[in-house]
Amino acid sequence: MLAKRSLHIPLVSEGLDVPATGEPGARDTLRAVLRAAWKPLGAPADAVGGFCEWATLHRYRAGETIGAGADPAVTLLVEGTARVECAILGADPVGVRIAAPGQFVGVGWSVDGPDRQRQFRAVALVEVLVARLDVRHMKRVVAALDERQMLLLLGLYSNLLSRQIYDRCVMLPMTVAELEHVVRRYPGDM
Repeated sequence: MLAKRSLHIPLVSEGLDVPATGEPGARDTLRAVLRAAWKPLGAPADAVGGFCEWATLHRYRAGETIGAGADPAVTLLVEGTARVECAILGADPVGVRIAAPGQFVGVGWSVDGPDRQRQFRAVALVEVLVARLDVRHMKRVVAALDERQMLLLLGLYSNLLSRQIYDRCVMLPMTVAELEHVVRRYPGDM
């Protein structure tokens, strides 16, 4: 369940960030996940291959915050599920979505600065494998896409965000009983 008004889960610091470099089959899993996630783009071989070659792989245990790393990067969930949360000043974080393999769990909030502080984080719900790609290499992955593929990639992630915003808007006027009914009926979607 995304909302945590009735459930208190303490904030945790970033996880141990265990490198998964030598794990047999981890890069093959990343390649399969990217091909499936980017199938609407035609699973562009150069972009998928570059992402797989340049990404660093990391493991996090259930309950750990998935680290953003020291340098700006994008983080893709490869195995497991993670809860993306928004920090609320003076309150518990609010769940934004449950991320599945092939979805980015850290991208726009990966850079802190004097005028930009992280508002989101991802917490592993089970043991997860993530691929982290620095911005320099992500630019190369994007450069391997043609114009159509780039627009489709933006559309994939824009549609995901739009659906989440729509779902939250629909839930705003609901009573607690109605919300509980929705959660019981569609547990995997919450």
